[in-house]
Amino acid sequence: TQEVSPLGKTACKISCPYPAGVEGRPELPMSNPRGVAGHQQGKAGRSMGEYLTQLIDGEVKTITKAGTMDDFRYVRRTELEAWGPFDAGQGTNVPEALRDSSTLWRFPWPQEDGQAVEGIDREMFTTLGFRVPQGLLTKVDHRTICVHVKPKGYGGGVNVFLPCPAGPDGKSLSLSNPGASPCANIYGERWDEEGKCRTIFRCGWCGAPFSVPAEELEEIRDAIRSREPHSGRDTRSWYAKVAERLQPRPPSPPDLPREVD
Repeated sequence: TQEVSPLGKTACKISCPYPAGVEGRPELPMSNPRGVAGHQQGKAGRSMGEYLTQLIDGEVKTITKAGTMDDFRYVRRTELEAWGPFDAGQGTNVPEALRDSSTLWRFPWPQEDGQAVEGIDREMFTTLGFRVPQGLLTKVDHRTICVHVKPKGYGGGVNVFLPCPAGPDGKSLSLSNPGASPCANIYGERWDEEGKCRTIFRCGWCGAPFSVPAEELEEIRDAIRSREPHSGRDTRSWYAKVAERLQPRPPSPPDLPREVD
């Protein structure tokens, strides 16, 4: 039995066969069936760190970190557009990042309005979790969830991969809370080649990214507006601002590929 928790929501326990047991092989996919934990390779593409630079007194200086590879969740796209003419060109390739429709940009959180790029000091993984309207997550291309299991008193462990509780294969799981709420969180923004913005969300359980058309976005907006106040504070006006900034997936092109990290 392992506990799995979505971001900002109540956890539930999932029961699965123990890897060393009869039922654990070959049904359970594992990172290393021989007991040596695997590791994830970094994807190719841009450099690991994306930095904005500026020429000051004849010297190129790093101003701030913009992102990692094609993940630019330190800065909004509009902020990088405004910064572009001032960049020294010795770090991030700003024009390339703006042209690339796969670039993931920071969501425009209301409390960050008006901040200067030079003074950015942000948490890259800022997000907001919320209940998802029933049935919305059935359209998401869910992923497996990795749970690390270690034997007691001997050697290393293995990663066991389980279906997402919110996905179609989740029905095969034994859950401590079968009624666990379907939930999601805000991931960032992407802009297509026509300059249209769409909000990227993630499944709160498995992290699968997705975007939604206008009609479904209204349901998500309502879910965020009705979210419970945080830590006893009146956060309703902030939730309302966040909801209004969500952008739908454009109706074209119709063959828009599924969202990726």
